[in-house]
Amino acid sequence: MPDSLVERALRLYAENLYIAVPMLAAVIVTAVASTLAAILTAASITGVIAALHGPSAPGLLLAPVAAVLLLVSLLLALIAVTANTLAGGVVAELALALVRGERIGVGEAWERVKPHLARLFLAALVAGVISLVFAVIPFVGLAAAETLFTPLPLLVVSGRGVLGSLDGSFSTVLGSLSRRAEVPLVVFIIYLVGAAHHVLGLLVSLVGYPYAVLLYALYMREEGLL
Repeated sequence: MPDSLVERALRLYAENLYIAVPMLAAVIVTAVASTLAAILTAASITGVIAALHGPSAPGLLLAPVAAVLLLVSLLLALIAVTANTLAGGVVAELALALVRGERIGVGEAWERVKPHLARLFLAALVAGVISLVFAVIPFVGLAAAETLFTPLPLLVVSGRGVLGSLDGSFSTVLGSLSRRAEVPLVVFIIYLVGAAHHVLGLLVSLVGYPYAVLLYALYMREEGLL
């Protein structure tokens, strides 16, 4: 019996673990930025509460400080999103090269991704907004959204426009449900595990996400979608 796509992608991943290197950098940035953002957000909320207790001198001083802390925490969140978007694009380029039988380095992949950065960020922004809507359903909603957008960076770095990539990502995943149901199922389970806890989410970003992208790259290559 021939190997399934899931097994073939796993074997290809195991033979090329360097594909996860971009996500290692993103995970480190995300962990540091999210921790600092949480601390600064808590401090800003404390300042706002103190200011609301009355026009005392300490309260008046804490209010503008709280606003600055909140802005800095938002900036840190933006840095984390940027790091993940960049890393996702590089992972997608590495995955595309591997399924084509190439083996390029992270640096070369980055050079290939550069021309697509604007579309990559715009597509990620739209996907993020849609994911927030899905996230209304705890755990399952976010995992479903992440599954639907797994092929997105593959399509963007392949040269498609933002809208074409978003539409193509949706249609690719929905089409895979009937053609190779194991592909979206495995990817969904990976993201569902990550949605269960913050630490698991970081682990999935580091290990699971590159595999999910590689799996869809292999599927799309075999189905003639790339």
